[in-house]
Amino acid sequence: MLPFGFDGTDFSTYETCGLALSQLSFTVFGTVLNNLLFNAIKETPGILASNYHVLILNITLSNLLVSNIVKPMSSIYISYAYAKSEEYVSLEFCTLYTIANSGALGILPWSIMILAWHTFAAGRRAELRSRGILKKSIKFFAVVKTVASSVAQYGARDGEDSPPLSPDWTIPTPEQKRNRKKAVTIYEGPRLPQQIMVVALWIFCGMLGLVNLYDPDKTTPINVQSRELLIRPEANSTKEITIVRDFDVAYCKIYKKELEILDFINWILLVGIPVIFGPFLASIVEMLFFLRRCFLRSEYPHIPSRLRTWFLSYIVAISFTVNYSINFILAEGIFPQYFPGLTNFHILLLKYLVGWADIFTLPLFVLAIDTKLRNGIIHVYKQRKKKEKDADSESDIVYM
Repeated sequence: MLPFGFDGTDFSTYETCGLALSQLSFTVFGTVLNNLLFNAIKETPGILASNYHVLILNITLSNLLVSNIVKPMSSIYISYAYAKSEEYVSLEFCTLYTIANSGALGILPWSIMILAWHTFAAGRRAELRSRGILKKSIKFFAVVKTVASSVAQYGARDGEDSPPLSPDWTIPTPEQKRNRKKAVTIYEGPRLPQQIMVVALWIFCGMLGLVNLYDPDKTTPINVQSRELLIRPEANSTKEITIVRDFDVAYCKIYKKELEILDFINWILLVGIPVIFGPFLASIVEMLFFLRRCFLRSEYPHIPSRLRTWFLSYIVAISFTVNYSINFILAEGIFPQYFPGLTNFHILLLKYLVGWADIFTLPLFVLAIDTKLRNGIIHVYKQRKKKEKDADSESDIVYM
């Protein structure tokens, strides 16, 4: 048996297969990891429909869609471009691939930005509740409750005792309303504001995907192909007329060893803004409030720790900052200048494997930090094994 590459087959054949398999690895391992996290959040008893769980569930769903739809297409496009030694390819669904590939990258950074500010706002709300400071809306509901109680008490006829206020008629206190809202589990589905947040996030990321159709440098090749079509002048006519019609062919950019304006626009929209105005700015404001509590003489009540969420926001932000920077700027524009030995094969691996590594790392980060979700995987596995065992027992009873 000849050594690898010495059996008469060109190295590019193995490298082309390696690029295709690197993208299909997302379909296998990315699907497994994100499916574990998705089921752990959705099926573990007692997981509340908090913004934290809704955002993590949304990122996981995005990763599953990328692993099963975008990456199989990417394996064809990238390996074809490498085999042809072309920077642009013209294949079916090129426009759809460009929008989906770019739009899916926006879900993670903008979700982490929302999560960082939610963590900060949750701390402020907990502080206000513990200090007994009520919002105007809460005061309004308290006044409404008092008026309703007075009407029920004095609205009775003369000579009759006032009937007790029915629990169905009692206006819940602000704390009761909050407890009811917070008691909704993720299995019951997200609340209406959370649904609006998720839908708005997907629409916004879809618009970010449309940005990549813009070609300010006019570098995308323009190709017009002619195609002959046979048409009938009338519905029941047997006569056929041949016409020639021109079609614009869509191209997909795979890689290029020169940075473009669009690469910097993508980096600013998907890395710069979410990181600077997300975890970075939110943590600075959080630190200012912490220093304010330390220097004030009045004793502040205890606030539940949010260290786990802050740590997750930062470690994920650092991860996608490194990976996205490799994807947009370093792999194509910087590394080839300082490492001349890099070939197109290495550039494509850096861009499309390392640049998308968050699909693998995010579930690992969440499960490593969140003990409840980590135990939830074991619970889900035991429950499914129990259902399978019960189903086998019922089938045995039927056939007996």
